[in-house]
Amino acid sequence: MPLCKHDTFCAFTNDPDHKNQYLHTCKYGEQCRSLHNAKHTEWFIHPCPFQDKCSLSNDVKHNLTFTHPEKPTFVAQLFKLVFDHDSGNGTLKLRCPHWGQCSLTNKVEHTTQFYHPCRYGDECRKYNDEAHCEDFFHPCKYGSKCTNQDPYHRFSCLHEDRSPVWMDCHNPTKPHVAQKPKNNGNSVSNSNSNSKSKTHTSTSNTASSGTSHGQYHSLAVNTSGEHVHHSGSLNMGHSISSTTTRHPYHSQYSNTSVPHNQQTSVHGITSSSYSNVAVSSPFNNSMYPPLSSMGGSATSPIPYHSQTPTFPNQQHFPQQQPHDTCNHQQGGQNNMYMSNNANYGMLTSNDGIPQPVIPPLIVMSYNVLADCYVSAERYSHIANINHLKWSNRKQKIFQALKDRPFDIIGLQEVDQSHKNDFADFATNNGYSIFISDKLPRKKDSVAIMFKINRFGQAIGSGGERIIEGYPEVFQYVVLRDLLSNSYLIVMNCHLTFQQDTITPRENQVKRMAEVLHSLHSQVSQQYATNRVSLILVGDFNTQPHETPVKFMESLNLKRAHQDRTGFWTFSTTYTKVCDYIMYFGNLKVTSSDPEPIFLPKSTIPNDEFGSDHIPITATFQMFN
Repeated sequence: MPLCKHDTFCAFTNDPDHKNQYLHTCKYGEQCRSLHNAKHTEWFIHPCPFQDKCSLSNDVKHNLTFTHPEKPTFVAQLFKLVFDHDSGNGTLKLRCPHWGQCSLTNKVEHTTQFYHPCRYGDECRKYNDEAHCEDFFHPCKYGSKCTNQDPYHRFSCLHEDRSPVWMDCHNPTKPHVAQKPKNNGNSVSNSNSNSKSKTHTSTSNTASSGTSHGQYHSLAVNTSGEHVHHSGSLNMGHSISSTTTRHPYHSQYSNTSVPHNQQTSVHGITSSSYSNVAVSSPFNNSMYPPLSSMGGSATSPIPYHSQTPTFPNQQHFPQQQPHDTCNHQQGGQNNMYMSNNANYGMLTSNDGIPQPVIPPLIVMSYNVLADCYVSAERYSHIANINHLKWSNRKQKIFQALKDRPFDIIGLQEVDQSHKNDFADFATNNGYSIFISDKLPRKKDSVAIMFKINRFGQAIGSGGERIIEGYPEVFQYVVLRDLLSNSYLIVMNCHLTFQQDTITPRENQVKRMAEVLHSLHSQVSQQYATNRVSLILVGDFNTQPHETPVKFMESLNLKRAHQDRTGFWTFSTTYTKVCDYIMYFGNLKVTSSDPEPIFLPKSTIPNDEFGSDHIPITATFQMFN
């Protein structure tokens, strides 16, 4: 079965028909914490954790979704670290692709790496033998109704009756019906059910990407992090789908777009051996990705983060050219932002759009102040220390989230220990919520919430570290507005806070611009529509006159609070505007809050505000 040409940017990783035809690479690679999840490893390619010592290194079925690099990159300590988190056990094992028909169950080197079903099922006399149960899995007598949430029990006991689907999914032209092993009439299930909340410590990508005849080429850089997904029903997809029906829990992706036998290692990073050639952008005649962002020529396989792009002055901007190369309405204009001979694809504004007929879209961005950053010493200027307690702050924060019927809410600094609070709020108020944690293993997250009755389930979602070396991540969801039958890409971010330098934030917004560009292009092409709008929210830790904001504006992203000045964040050291709502597409701002206000920096958190930031909102009118 071939590797999907879009790979990590594929729009249909939740489409069963597409998964029956193409494989995709797990973006978390060798640090994926779902390696023990048989369902996940049937559809996504990973480096085999056992590498050259794998007992199935020459097995066809195993090699369909596991690669065996010549130079091992795994360390033994990582096995235990990865697996302890999800299973509570110190031994990493994969499900044997041959399952009950495996002929190597008497080989110790094989059974220590792969698990199999016990042919005696729940009648096995060694059911309580720990050594036996480490090699052979048994069905839980309670099946899918089991309420035992012990991690090791959830891993080592089978809770489903599902036959292997390897040949079904990897060779759809020759369906394979697995024969169940003889077990005295007892059905033996073969799947590792993981009914826990899907929490992954994973590997995220920093990638530079482009499009070539419908293909997205990219180089992947792995870093560790964590993603948690919730929705009104605690079920949310992780990739764009061609329908708005409910999909399984998210899966993990990689940016490798070539067969694994063509992979090479560049600076210790697994990447493709093909040239990352810049190609024409669908937005204009410029090249995308920019050549300088790849660290040199178009064929130089150097990761994006290895270079520090610079920003020219306004006089370096080229003349505006007619926008006639994309599917937007006529009359738009096109710009390019030049940096070191690099042309960034521009988003074209829509002029002359018809009068609004759709209910307004109300958006909020709110840095809610993670509890891990709260201390009496840091907030010694707060007169009443009770204002810092989460039990008091969360009531004010949740009240702010309910003050208006917000359709979309972007949150920053969601404390890890408070995820359930926000998930419960989302469930009780008709929202789906998508949470992405900072990397590696930071204590706060960013989150997007959106109204289910307006958008249904997300048709796409994702998140990754913005640039290597910094923990901040961005996240996005792709939504279909059921009221206007148009598409909306919502991105949420929290840029790094570095008072002494602004360069990291410059690189971070460049990376986000590339992803927005790719998403906009793919959604427009996939659904054959020009009705694709963008909304970017977040804490930029940047003032309006600084280059990160100016760079995004140069791409025709507009600020909802275009002419506002004031203090929207209050701390002992930073009393400036740093939170933004930006947009592009068939949208028009009809109102935005807050109005310019000036408060002593020692006043919040207080009786009114539960954070050291003030929430900002914008009301948009959407057009057909």
